[in-house]
Amino acid sequence: IPIAPTTRKEARNTASLSSRYHHYLIQSFFLILFSEIGDKTFFMTAMLSARFGPFIVSSGSTLALITMTSLS
Repeated sequence: IPIAPTTRKEARNTASLSSRYHHYLIQSFFLILFSEIGDKTFFMTAMLSARFGPFIVSSGSTLALITMTSLS
């Protein structure tokens, strides 16, 4: 099994796969970013940060995210 591409065609295919992978990665990142930016929790976190300080709210939000992720 060759580790590196040996012909120009294989090199182009490898570069093409890498390029497509990065394109889809960036596209999915921005899709999720823009779909979640208007979420209610975003606004609640911003309001709580203004009231109680960003460090306390960031810690609580991170703990809540970890808890919900582990439960699901």
